[in-house]
Amino acid sequence: MQKVPASALTVTPEGLASALSQCSHLIFDLGRVLVPIDQQATSRAFARLGASGLEDIQGDYLKLEILHGYESGRFSTSEFLQALRVFVPGPVPEEALRDAWCAMLGRMPAAEVSLLQRLRRKHRVLMLSNTNELHMQLLQRFLSEDIPGTWLHDLFDALYLSFQMGALKPSPDIYRYVLTQERICPGQALFLDDREENVEAARAEGIPSLHFLPGMTVTELFG
Repeated sequence: MQKVPASALTVTPEGLASALSQCSHLIFDLGRVLVPIDQQATSRAFARLGASGLEDIQGDYLKLEILHGYESGRFSTSEFLQALRVFVPGPVPEEALRDAWCAMLGRMPAAEVSLLQRLRRKHRVLMLSNTNELHMQLLQRFLSEDIPGTWLHDLFDALYLSFQMGALKPSPDIYRYVLTQERICPGQALFLDDREENVEAARAEGIPSLHFLPGMTVTELFG
């Protein structure tokens, strides 16, 4: 089978309506696409605990290893929090570490919630996210507080979460797994992600993809 060139799999905002009419599955990233992320909020929270070296949570090999270990499911939540203690002087309650880590995560806007519910009427809507147990627990709590009785499974037909899958985007395996589980060909899906490397990896697997850039909102894109 001849490989489809990446340029043919590049979906632009102008071409989204056409791509949407040709797909059966919508695959959304979470952070910065559906939910605001402020990593500096977590850096500030750790600074208030006296931490040093966490000004940039993704700034060096050690922190990336800790983060990737947690988001790929190699570390449990307790192991992750214990690893973060290396950066914090003196004894700190586990709850304070949890709160500092989760400070970056915002709430899903009501408009995005309504959009996902609407999109599910004609498409199978999936989440594919590099994420972790603490953030997903908080996201569900926020959603239940904002819209009582609403659960993530009311918004998505399936959740593909890195810490449960044991793989991280942009690994080709994570895209192949989703396609296999959904029993679809790559061209039947449309993928949205804010990280260019993740979008390029999806296109390499034949999945039409839109690079979600700063300033974009899903409500404006999908109308």
